Amino acid sequence: QMCIRDRYQRRVRGGQTCSMDVTDILGQRPIGERRLAARTSHKPPTSRKPDGVSREVFALTGSMPCVVPTASSQYKERRNGTSVVPWRWREFTNPGRKDGAKLHHWAKKHDKDEYYFAQYNKSMNIDVYTEAEYNEHMVSPEWTKDQTDELLDLAKRFDTRFILVSDRFSGDKSLEELKARYYFVAQKMLEIRSEYTDEELHKMPLARFKYDKKYEEDRKTQLKAILSRTCLLYTSDAADEEDSVDLGGRRIIKKKKKRE
Repeated sequence: QMCIRDRYQRRVRGGQTCSMDVTDILGQRPIGERRLAARTSHKPPTSRKPDGVSREVFALTGSMPCVVPTASSQYKERRNGTSVVPWRWREFTNPGRKDGAKLHHWAKKHDKDEYYFAQYNKSMNIDVYTEAEYNEHMVSPEWTKDQTDELLDLAKRFDTRFILVSDRFSGDKSLEELKARYYFVAQKMLEIRSEYTDEELHKMPLARFKYDKKYEEDRKTQLKAILSRTCLLYTSDAADEEDSVDLGGRRIIKKKKKRE
């Protein structure tokens, strides 16, 4: 009895008592279960490190769930070291250039002779009006036919980048005027030629949207006024006014604290 009591007291002091300990002390558990319980460790269960996560990161996060999905494998596929792809210094031409310049670069032996990046050479299709179409539908007192021809040529050359078109245009026209004239001519040709159905025209941005010249000019004027208004914050009058407002606010706060 003294031995049983000493064992019980030692377990109580160590904070290890449980229902199994009580039954073990009283001798109510079978001997096989006692031996099995003695062999099992009381270590907390450890979570396994997932694949694709380094040990340092897993040690910091612990058992917290990973927010970003990890890769299925942290190792790359093993390369086949037996086959070596030969390279060669090859001559090529870029279809996007019209001067026929001969260029050179390193390429694999089995690559096609066609330049790979030629597939990204996309250009806009800009329609050209006839003499009868211009005289009947596109005559304007503010534009001559030569100016309109030059505008369409520049738009085709620079892919409707109107900043470049405005810089290269020989006449005295603003950027908004060039845009308004181009979109008027392009939409008028879609209207008079009737090459597309109503459903196709409804999906085309050129036919759906109308360029508003006045709205664009007003928008830029307002933007310029807002950007220039920031200079007023650094004038002496504005600084004195800000100091007076700050001083008045401090006085109000002091009076309120005294009343409280």
